[in-house]
Amino acid sequence: MKLKTLLLTFASAALMACAAGVANGQTPTGAETEEKLTRQQAMASDILDVIERAKEAQRKAFAGSWEGVFTPEAGGPPPFRILFTFGLDGTVVATDAGPPSPHLASSEHGAWDRSGPNEFLVTYKQLLFDKDGNLDSLFKARVKFKLNEGGTGINGQVIVDLFDLQGNKFLSGAGTIKCTKIRVEPLD
Repeated sequence: MKLKTLLLTFASAALMACAAGVANGQTPTGAETEEKLTRQQAMASDILDVIERAKEAQRKAFAGSWEGVFTPEAGGPPPFRILFTFGLDGTVVATDAGPPSPHLASSEHGAWDRSGPNEFLVTYKQLLFDKDGNLDSLFKARVKFKLNEGGTGINGQVIVDLFDLQGNKFLSGAGTIKCTKIRVEPLD
């Protein structure tokens, strides 16, 4: 929201400056026109810098470790706990206590990217094993997270798919994830 306000302020100032010159009947000389163009280019560059800084601040707020709860859609398994770590380089590592049995699954690995203001797309995958320890199937989740204004919470809509070892999808589902950022805590 702050970014939109800043952009509107810059745009309004530029329009008012142009309108003031026209209203006063000023016809700029070649040098004045070049100087105005240079100022406008500098202003545009400043706006782009502000936008890039805002995007980078959102990426940094999203990066880090999070703990939360995955709530499957109606008819699915009960809610379960999940941990995520999002690296600044766009990597994801996660682990959860979900079905069918957490000890029969690998940790999850994947990628993330910013998709809009305070919005992030995440894809992660997991190997699933049978009770004898043999690779049995593959899990994939896709999440669209929204980062809260304070950078302390994320909420997301989730689509999950299970695949056999030949890559055939045999089960799909959906749900939500709600997480809070893990922060450093003092010893006392």
